[in-house]
Amino acid sequence: MKLPNGYGTVYKLTGNRRRPWVVKKTIDGRQKFLGYFTTREEAFAFLVSVNHMTPEREVTFSAVYHAWSRRHFETIGRSSRSAYEISYKHLSSLYSMPFGKLTYHHLQSALDEIDAGYCTRKKCRVLLSQLYQYAMKNEIVETDLSRFLELPRHIPVYVKRPFTARQIGKLWKSAEEVKGVKDVLILIYTGMRAGEYLCLAAGEVILRLAACHVKKSKTLAGIRKIPIHKKILPILAERKAGGVRRHGNPHVLDL
Repeated sequence: MKLPNGYGTVYKLTGNRRRPWVVKKTIDGRQKFLGYFTTREEAFAFLVSVNHMTPEREVTFSAVYHAWSRRHFETIGRSSRSAYEISYKHLSSLYSMPFGKLTYHHLQSALDEIDAGYCTRKKCRVLLSQLYQYAMKNEIVETDLSRFLELPRHIPVYVKRPFTARQIGKLWKSAEEVKGVKDVLILIYTGMRAGEYLCLAAGEVILRLAACHVKKSKTLAGIRKIPIHKKILPILAERKAGGVRRHGNPHVLDL
């Protein structure tokens, strides 16, 4: 299909090349090469991001995803990028469809066909919501259809329950004899994720303020300061002052 005048062009170079797709656009009266890409979708997505908008008949679902991810992935962590990439693979039936012509039925059918549980479908709906926000800002669509999508009833496989006072008491009684119990107590009293605790550096335990400063977390909201309960303050002081360091790194707590 023909693109509007001055919009730019995407074409493929001959020969065996790693990135054969080229994006070209007239800027200040001269044709300029803007980049080389592995697939046509990636090249067209880049052209969309350069122009910020394009006729909806030209923009496929895949093109919108690549244009959105190019900007959004710079602001999130590796695990979040991986989650979005997995969700995108689950929506492969939408790849080649024009984004502006997607209907509620197309989106709901794509979700219903995912052979996975509630959490996976929920993440796919989150991705669709992100793509619609991007498409609306770039005037590709006017309505966010993702907000109408329905998920099956969530039936948790494992019901999480907090430790009881009796269980915590048993942990305290065995803290000195059983290896690892002190670490479990730290997790219980701080609410840190296991990954956050493993990445906690000695300098991030501030004893004089009775606080831990979590600087490495799964999400941006996870970067926070946590007050240290007086019961586990001696344990963290012991960890901070420990002579043997994990992986030979003098800046990481001996966990």
